Amino acid sequence: MVAFSIDLIGVGIATAGKGAWSVETVNSPMNNLLRTATWKTGTIRFQVLMDGNMTVKRADWASYCQVNLRQSRNERTLSTREWTMKDPHSWELEFEIELLGPNNVFENWENQFSNQTGWFLDFAIYNPDQTTVFAINGYIEDDFCCAGNTLM
Repeated sequence: MVAFSIDLIGVGIATAGKGAWSVETVNSPMNNLLRTATWKTGTIRFQVLMDGNMTVKRADWASYCQVNLRQSRNERTLSTREWTMKDPHSWELEFEIELLGPNNVFENWENQFSNQTGWFLDFAIYNPDQTTVFAINGYIEDDFCCAGNTLM
């Protein structure tokens, strides 16, 4: 089993243990906005795509992935949503999160300092040799607003 976790708002990746894999983060305009906006509120839609090893026959496919969406880094926190993805060779998962904070519904960029929760996506991949690529795409909905800049 291989496990990794993604901070959906802070755009960070943490892996559990060592493995023969590589991690690549593409700095999109949305990633930069989420990292640098001091205050944010609204809805963000995410899409998770998995591409598997195409040399494995469909009948021999034995890989599956457990995906958990949590609002805390604490491992004892219950998942907000859970999915088990078993489709051979590729699958797609779509969900949305809503950012709401204590200051006129705005959430502060440093959620651990302002007693807020974050959004984390945890992956546990069983038989990872058959799984090759995970891609996570984000889309900001029309109700999303942000203010301020952490770079100042």
